[in-house]
Amino acid sequence: MRAAWRPLVELDLQIVHCETRPKMLQIVAPNEVVVSIVFHVQIGDTKGTMSLCIPAIVLEPIIQQFNQSAYSRSCEVSQEQSRALLDTVARISFPVAAELRGATMLMDDLFRLSPGDVLLLDHRADQPISLTIGGTVKFQGYLVAKDSRTAIYLC
Repeated sequence: MRAAWRPLVELDLQIVHCETRPKMLQIVAPNEVVVSIVFHVQIGDTKGTMSLCIPAIVLEPIIQQFNQSAYSRSCEVSQEQSRALLDTVARISFPVAAELRGATMLMDDLFRLSPGDVLLLDHRADQPISLTIGGTVKFQGYLVAKDSRTAIYLC
């Protein structure tokens, strides 16, 4: 958080108290304006949300610095930092799938499949295939053969 806010203001942050029941807290009067930031947090298999509430009066001294042009001018990133970020992002793995839909078969036939078996699909070779990334359709493409392998040519 300190690094994210540095282009606008130097902060000295510390956790003073943690409350799991937000109704128990009252940091400002009920009618005061606040900025509420909700983070989606995942640690291992556990997911949840974490809220950060900042009274607007605390932000008044720096509110003029919140326009995009002021932020982008003051936040310069070195080439080494950019390269490190790209290297980190390049190592992220995610599920990619291309599905040929429309084939129907008995479960018994599915269990008896073995390498080398050929399945007759209802999907025509000239019909586009949806490519999903992380379960979301991102591209359309066509089946092609490359180096004795089946691939997808993205449109």
